[in-house]
Amino acid sequence: MSLHHNSGTERVLSLQDNGYDALRLLLAAFVVYSHTYAVGGFGEEPLRRLSKEGVILGELGVLGFFGLSGFLVTASFQRSSSLRAFFMKRLRRIFPGFWVCLLATAFLFGPLLWLLNDRTLGEYPIRGADGALSYIRGNALLRITHHTIGTVLDQAAWQSSLNGSLWSLFPEFACYAGIAVLGFGGALSGSRWLLGIAALAAFTDHVLATVAGREAFPHIPSFYAFTNYSPFITAFCLGACACAWKDWIRFSWKTVVVMGGISLLTIKLGGFLIIAPLFVTAMVLAAGGLFRLRLKQDLSYGIYIYSFPCQQVLFATGIASKSVALFFAVSMVMAVACAWPSWLFVEKPSLHRG
Repeated sequence: MSLHHNSGTERVLSLQDNGYDALRLLLAAFVVYSHTYAVGGFGEEPLRRLSKEGVILGELGVLGFFGLSGFLVTASFQRSSSLRAFFMKRLRRIFPGFWVCLLATAFLFGPLLWLLNDRTLGEYPIRGADGALSYIRGNALLRITHHTIGTVLDQAAWQSSLNGSLWSLFPEFACYAGIAVLGFGGALSGSRWLLGIAALAAFTDHVLATVAGREAFPHIPSFYAFTNYSPFITAFCLGACACAWKDWIRFSWKTVVVMGGISLLTIKLGGFLIIAPLFVTAMVLAAGGLFRLRLKQDLSYGIYIYSFPCQQVLFATGIASKSVALFFAVSMVMAVACAWPSWLFVEKPSLHRG
């Protein structure tokens, strides 16, 4: 790990001299914090109560992930020797860790919850429409259609999903495919205007849907119309634009402070949901470009995908049910304990095969 503060009043976006590794950990912690309230049964998150539009810290974290991913994945495409090489890198980054997480959820976290509900392992549902095997098969291609296993969540505060973090992986991978199509069409090099049009279209749709609602626009693509993906896809597109035009962008700490001030004001008074994809992406990219902190282990993905089932088990034990701070702290420790071996034995070896 190395830490270096960049001196100078203004910076340009850099793919090497940055602190994006550290920011990914912070964004993952934002998501875990928001889930602490939902899974721990603590009621509304403070930011939701203080904001006019019900903003939560976890949503900001996911927006930051998508914006940063747009920047870094676009750079990955530009470095790739072919479309196949690009997709293989993306597949190796997402799927091995995801598949092992599904297995761990089905055969570790699920049985733990079953036992904590005073049942015997012999009764744990393995087969059947709501069994562990169906949970794995139904979710294996990233589209989360099986949200739980049997009745393991019957006594949970959050009964909708064993792992509520996984929903974002499908639109994330869809964005990878979009970048591949745009890149193949030259939108990341000589025809960058195509990328600009794609980002403008995504942002326009996001603004119109936020202001008027989906029902006002019956002809928009169903991928947008029937999901809440548009702000995240918009953030990804804006991150991609930042990569394509990185040599033109200048920023400083003043930039981050001003954007942060505007964000706080609109969170309190209203209007933040409209500007969120743009401002969160810009703040993450700018803040990460103002210091350098390189980490040898990338635990952010593991923390993100393992924290939710860890919290479900933690709630079932009742150990931290009286304190938000304790529940959050123990959740982070448990998530890191899962993320570390995931990185060392699954994610890192998979990436190095390329």
